[in-house]
Amino acid sequence: MFSERLDKLIQSSLQDGILTDQEKAAIIKRAKAEGEDIDEVEIYIDSLLQKRQKELNNSAVIKRANTSSMDELKKLIDAAMADGIITSKEREVITRKAAALGMDAAEVEVYLDAEIQKAEQAADMVKRDKIGKVCPQCGKQVPPLTIKCECGYEFTSSKSVSSVQLLFEKIAEIQSTPMKNTDPDTDKYKEEKQDRYNRIRQTISLFPVPNTKEDIVEFLSLSASKSKQRGGILGTVKGRLKIAIPVGLISIIIVCIAMMALFADAGSAGSGLVMGLFYGVAAAYGVFYFCLKKGVDILEDNKTAEVWHDKFDQVLMKGRSMRGDSEFQRQLDYYENMLNQ
Repeated sequence: MFSERLDKLIQSSLQDGILTDQEKAAIIKRAKAEGEDIDEVEIYIDSLLQKRQKELNNSAVIKRANTSSMDELKKLIDAAMADGIITSKEREVITRKAAALGMDAAEVEVYLDAEIQKAEQAADMVKRDKIGKVCPQCGKQVPPLTIKCECGYEFTSSKSVSSVQLLFEKIAEIQSTPMKNTDPDTDKYKEEKQDRYNRIRQTISLFPVPNTKEDIVEFLSLSASKSKQRGGILGTVKGRLKIAIPVGLISIIIVCIAMMALFADAGSAGSGLVMGLFYGVAAAYGVFYFCLKKGVDILEDNKTAEVWHDKFDQVLMKGRSMRGDSEFQRQLDYYENMLNQ
């Protein structure tokens, strides 16, 4: 019904069953840019939103029927984490309680570790927001998201690992995996390479949207360049077809005329036309093959760029929905303009 990019944007916005004003504005902006009928888009959004809310409500009913044991365990975990620390004795008590409730011990351990990590991240965010940054050049304290101090000093991220860095590490891991087939002319090599592209795109598409302002800004700054396509009109299949089709037709016509003229002296214009069609189609096929097969990596890279663009839009919408200071909003505007240039 709509383009794949617009549909993905709508689906991701309605995933939580809530459509904020910022999310709706972003969808309408994209729909207008693609020339879609806004009334149709709004009807489509409303129908999907109602369907998604019904799914979430049904899921919540089923979940409530099976979460009494988990609620009891969560109360125990919350009590143990009141001081922000889980001792070995407290962990042992929680594990024993989970076993008594018939819950999987491994799942409880994973859940407990995740809760501890969230608590540590929350405490770290509060601490960073409170302290802010101190410029090493002039000694002035500045907001945590400041990139450049008034004195001209540019800050660099001091975090060891951020969400976008984790994403790049996963992509690098896929790219560094040795190819089982090393002959580029074989079908198995091409299939393996195509599978690598698909895995990279899937990794980008499924990667969770960052939750902190600093991670959002860093993600946008690094993904903006990845979201841009290259190769101009030859960078997409549609663009190549726009070249191949008219050039192929012209080739057929020119060859037919030439062959008919060649056979005209012998009184066999019909034979010349047949020969012209044969050689003209062969020439057109050569044009099509060159346009569609030349630089396949550019086509695949641009498909990946589209996935980066979709993720960029998701992260940008997340940032727009957060209450941020003017500096944070200014940076969101900056990277959005950078991508659209």
